Amino acid sequence: MTRLAIRKMLAANQPGVILHVSSIGAQKASIITPLYQAGKSALNTFVRGMADLHKMAGIRIVAVAPGIIKSPLFTDHPEVMRYIDETKDCMLEPAAVARGMLAVATDLRYPAGTILEVADIDDNWRVVSMLNDPGPTGKAAWSSNKNVALEDVKKVIDGEKGLAK
Repeated sequence: MTRLAIRKMLAANQPGVILHVSSIGAQKASIITPLYQAGKSALNTFVRGMADLHKMAGIRIVAVAPGIIKSPLFTDHPEVMRYIDETKDCMLEPAAVARGMLAVATDLRYPAGTILEVADIDDNWRVVSMLNDPGPTGKAAWSSNKNVALEDVKKVIDGEKGLAK
């Protein structure tokens, strides 16, 4: 899709912005969601790698990296909500992520290639560094019930032991 958008902008000789949605998951590793995290890490590398397109053609490619969002991906799935402790954990409203998206897309303080972490309340955003980044820091960056998810992974592993022949 990005390639199609770039082609359209180039054909029209128009500058533009392409905004990707990454995740704080790209900044950490876990056996719970390794493929998701690998995909989001690849997306971050892509966004950073395309930064020079702004100088070449006026097209800025940027991304937001949200934390836990109060969305149907969580709220409509009780099996996933088990991983969230609603008394301790922070879930961002979708509007908070939208504000971060608007900022990284329109505010030139965020240059091409920026990954903007949107994982804290009060629009307390943070640019994710490519090297030596401290990892997710916002209130919506971590869930308290990770141990429940780890138990689920262990059950899957235990259930599949000895099945290969």
